[in-house]
Amino acid sequence: MAAVENKQTFKEFLFGKDGYYNNLHIPFDPSINALMAAQKATTPLTYSTSTTWFDPQYLGNLMLDGLTRSTKAFRVLRKTNYQTEGDSYQTITTDSHEGLGNILESGSLFSAYTNPAIVDTDMIYPAVLKYSWVNTEVAAAMSQIQGQRRTPTLEQIRQYVSVKFLDAIDQQLCGVYANATVHGVDTPATASNIAQFECFDRIVTNVSECTTDHVSAVTDGDIFWNSTGDTTPKFDRNNGEGGGDAQAQVVLPSVAGTEEHYNICDELDDLAADCMRYLNSEDGDPDYVVFMSPKAYNKVKAENDPKALITNWSGARQTVNGVTSTPGAVGGKMPLSALQLSDVVMPIVTLPYLNGTEASNNLWKNSKYTSGGVGNIYLWNQRAAEFRTLIPITYRSVPAEDSLQTKHTLYMAGQLIAKNWKSFGALKYIAS
Repeated sequence: MAAVENKQTFKEFLFGKDGYYNNLHIPFDPSINALMAAQKATTPLTYSTSTTWFDPQYLGNLMLDGLTRSTKAFRVLRKTNYQTEGDSYQTITTDSHEGLGNILESGSLFSAYTNPAIVDTDMIYPAVLKYSWVNTEVAAAMSQIQGQRRTPTLEQIRQYVSVKFLDAIDQQLCGVYANATVHGVDTPATASNIAQFECFDRIVTNVSECTTDHVSAVTDGDIFWNSTGDTTPKFDRNNGEGGGDAQAQVVLPSVAGTEEHYNICDELDDLAADCMRYLNSEDGDPDYVVFMSPKAYNKVKAENDPKALITNWSGARQTVNGVTSTPGAVGGKMPLSALQLSDVVMPIVTLPYLNGTEASNNLWKNSKYTSGGVGNIYLWNQRAAEFRTLIPITYRSVPAEDSLQTKHTLYMAGQLIAKNWKSFGALKYIAS
């Protein structure tokens, strides 16, 4: 490609027909030396360590840099509300008609005729999440003054807080919010902190994890839903509450305390087959989403194409509640916008807060698996899970005690609720 010859002089750049000063539409005296005009009128230009040449004009936007600020987890979940669904539900503990008998000439269809026992799960109490801030009339007036570092406007502050508010919801759902060192299954949402939602990991936990081999205490996998004390969970997974219904289909490392190099695609295929044995026929077709970290996704991608034979990457994507999955690919044994497990297409949604290594302050790990590998992969049954809302995300402002101040609050109330526990699955503690 031939080089473009620039014949424009510096004077033409400054004062020509399409020059800099003509486009600014400001008066300019061409008799004034151009370099002298670039400095402040009251401060002579120096040739070293000069910081007073110009007045800075700051951009009016707030740059939201430095943290992840994810909103995908909350957006993907199916939404319901307390006003319609209520705050409780009933479930069968053990299906007494689970096994068929031998059908002989005088035989019986079922081996038992007893009615199943019903268990009530009462008062699933919503977590209340809120954030308040104060704006002053003085700050609002200062934000309108140009030519200095600007005070953020009310709209900018509200936008910033809103993004962080949604990000806090995502962190709680992924299990990285409550504690700086221990996360996920090791931080149950109890009555001691009513501003905490249940997380994916506690929902998809098996009774086999609730020992000192995989988590720090037998209560770690318990579901509290904020409504009872620390010693009375709604589901005690260590005791296999609900006749084992609290046991999700979970694959754990064969050696406790270590991560494992799985054949991920084959493991997930078998895991999905186990999960779907427990689907309710009245719910219709299976509706699963696969949650994993970007690092876990990279391992699936590498396993799908270990020799990098896929060269034609397509734009095929899956969309779940407005969230777009990872892009698809032509070639390999599965489209990478989704996993096709047991002939069911499950969109992949990568969540940065499910990373299992110490790449940031938001770690996913527990006290037994201190490195966490690339995190866990969850097979999430959308038909058996929901985010049940009591109060939707709401903004309110009221005058504060000081007549020059206004108090602003962003708040919501809801809870992550699941049932039919056996239909969920997870491949856990995948090695890096």
